Amino acid sequence: MNSNGDRSPLRARVKGPVFAGLVFLILQVVTAPVHAQDCGISNWSQATNLDSSFTGVQGPNNRRYGGPCGLRVQLDGQARFLTDQSPLNEPTFIARFYVHLDAVSSTDPVWLYSADNGAEDLIQVWYNTPSAGDLTLSARDTAGTLHDLTFANIAPGWHSVEFVWESAASADIRFALSSDDPEADLVTTIDTSGLLVANASVGNLNAATGGSFDFDDYVSRRISRPGRLLVADADDDSNINIADIIAIADEIEALGFAPGQPDCDEDGEIDPTDVACVVTILDNQ
Repeated sequence: MNSNGDRSPLRARVKGPVFAGLVFLILQVVTAPVHAQDCGISNWSQATNLDSSFTGVQGPNNRRYGGPCGLRVQLDGQARFLTDQSPLNEPTFIARFYVHLDAVSSTDPVWLYSADNGAEDLIQVWYNTPSAGDLTLSARDTAGTLHDLTFANIAPGWHSVEFVWESAASADIRFALSSDDPEADLVTTIDTSGLLVANASVGNLNAATGGSFDFDDYVSRRISRPGRLLVADADDDSNINIADIIAIADEIEALGFAPGQPDCDEDGEIDPTDVACVVTILDNQ
């Protein structure tokens, strides 16, 4: 996670004027020392059956990808989601978030994410669609037809989910899963002319039942793909070195929370396997 700029839990950071800036919203977690944690959702525009009690530190009730705080969403038959209303009828929209789905106990579809124009969804992200374990992005064209891009039977652990959307007569809609390689993107080319993004929501959008999932490090932009956070950068200095091993060890020993990305093996736990993971990365450098 980049160390520049202020941070707050699942909250917004804006770089430059909204109309001219590169980034119009970054929602991510706090990277303060353990005694100064402040988990919350206050910079989301609207919360439906969610509040700050659903955020928290790494532990039995929450997982986080970077920084100490994450959001856990229950799949309990209630629609529970956060909505960002800051997009200003955007003709281009790029978003990335991290999601941990291992605690989803149902094979029924779970609607994780949507971006809409105020009247209908332009982008949807579903888990267990079309089959159990699949992750699917559906993009709507001007005729109202949904076009699906599917990663089948995804692996356990944390996943970065990223998509690139634009309004154009021949728009390339791109969908990436846990990869910064554009060659690994799934792509569909459709007519989205005249469609503009006005809202984005994340959570249990279809009131699914069966377990829970964890969400972290949401970023949305007009241009420039955010890509993945630097895996194993536990001390958040944009480098992988012995200091990251120390930061992970301190967290394991309950001496504090690593401010960056300590879950090197991305399994949802901070434990000695993450130390071994960093050692392997250093050995291969």
